[in-house]
Amino acid sequence: DGYQTTDDILDQVMTAMDILDKDYPNEKHVFAYDNATIHTARPANALSARYMQVKPNRNFMCKVKGKNEEPDTFVKMKDGTFKDSKPQKLYYARNHKQYPGYFKGMWVLIEERRKKGHNLPDPSNLKAQCPGFKCPKGRTDCCCRRVLYSEPDFVNQKSRLEEHCEARGYQVIFFPKYHCELNFIEQCWGYAKRIYRMFPTSSSEEDLEKNMVASLDAVPLISMRRFATRSSRFGNSYSHGLNGAQAAWAIKKYRGHRTIPPDFKAEMDAAFAKNNHS
Repeated sequence: DGYQTTDDILDQVMTAMDILDKDYPNEKHVFAYDNATIHTARPANALSARYMQVKPNRNFMCKVKGKNEEPDTFVKMKDGTFKDSKPQKLYYARNHKQYPGYFKGMWVLIEERRKKGHNLPDPSNLKAQCPGFKCPKGRTDCCCRRVLYSEPDFVNQKSRLEEHCEARGYQVIFFPKYHCELNFIEQCWGYAKRIYRMFPTSSSEEDLEKNMVASLDAVPLISMRRFATRSSRFGNSYSHGLNGAQAAWAIKKYRGHRTIPPDFKAEMDAAFAKNNHS
């Protein structure tokens, strides 16, 4: 359908890592991505308590969506991790007398963790989940699902992209949601879009593709570096506790500085007070 998928992103970053391994093998590299679902998507078998049953169940599996027209497949959820870093099997062994290969259920998983030293409530006194999974604010012991949901291995489940890159020694970070100003590539897109709109209109797909590539190639390296500096200054401003409007003011005011000066606040308050009275 023309839209990028997580698989496309993984193929793209694989090419990038191959290039970096070849040309910059002695540098530490960090990939920074927007907080978009195709970037943060978790593996199909990722740890998640969202749909777990309380009792043993032989049908609890994770769906792997088939590519193209291939049928969907189902796999077992990955192991959890006890506090001593040893794996916790979520499924009984195939030779188990009563539940061969069954999913253990949340009661058993929580009780196993209690025996391993996890400070968790007695699961026999808990319901599966609070109504609508809307748990009391601040509570992590109100229902089985919330108990597991709050466990470190569930909380720290990584995305496919993170696992994919970290397996080769690369780090991945994600920008905060709704803060495109922190990602300088957005400004590069804006520059390229401006160039693209200067081309004559055309209904030819070949022309459209050629114009798009030309627009992307037209973004100067010096502009990319300036965009990166501007994004870095936004990040520095936020680290001082400024909101969006204040950060924009500080960046414009101190554009010749590497960072915001220590005495910026008095000058900023005076400027905003003047604007409010004008």
